[in-house]
Amino acid sequence: MNNTSENKNMVDVNQFLQQLKETYLAELPERTSEIESLILALNSSRSPNEVFEELYRKVHSLKGSGGTYGFGIITSICHHLEDLLNESNGVSTKIDDMLIDAYLKHVDLVNRVSNEATQNMISDFSAIEDDLRVLRNTSTSKHIFGMVVESSHLIIDLCIKSLADFPVKLVFVDDGLTALQRLLKEKYDFVIMAKSLRGLNGVALTSALRTSESINKDVKIITLTSAGESKYLHGAKPDYVLNKDKALIHNLVNVVDEIIQKH
Repeated sequence: MNNTSENKNMVDVNQFLQQLKETYLAELPERTSEIESLILALNSSRSPNEVFEELYRKVHSLKGSGGTYGFGIITSICHHLEDLLNESNGVSTKIDDMLIDAYLKHVDLVNRVSNEATQNMISDFSAIEDDLRVLRNTSTSKHIFGMVVESSHLIIDLCIKSLADFPVKLVFVDDGLTALQRLLKEKYDFVIMAKSLRGLNGVALTSALRTSESINKDVKIITLTSAGESKYLHGAKPDYVLNKDKALIHNLVNVVDEIIQKH
């Protein structure tokens, strides 16, 4: 195949990808409208749990498609919206007007991305990212942010219960790669992570953070392990290593309390 044919094929591929992107943007207002309608129905429907499940499914789908079509900012917005939805666990009595308003503000941000990308051909969404950070901080009364990177429901439940009395907002991620993607963009005060993770293990995740120039380069890292000490790159170690034993709850509470006191 000569260079002319290769160049033509490349142009065809780029045109096809651009068409997919334009189709995605054209369909986006309808998808956000459906999400908005479901949010508004949460407190008026006779089957709020069914509405919540459908809402969560559509937000989750939108989160995945955002990254697929090159709109990482939409993925980030949906990550935050999912975090808020997870806080209520689908219990309608926990969803008050303030939460509804926070949900809708996330939808507004997605609509801004859609409008700017479609009408103004803008690909720099830094202003929307700034507004998302503000929304993240104002949509909770907690002032300490922690991420728990763990797939074990037992450990997740332990973290929720043992840290319930602290002024901490916990975000849960079940694989290392997704955690890294979020930690490179979102500010956290501490990270609790398992050593064994899907996608990217705890050792690699710690090393990636410590050697990055991200806002979480120096985040406090608490590694939970049932094995011995792991090898880390020089200067890329966790701040705390806690064994998964009968003293785990006591040690975790003390460590998080220490982090909060120094905040």
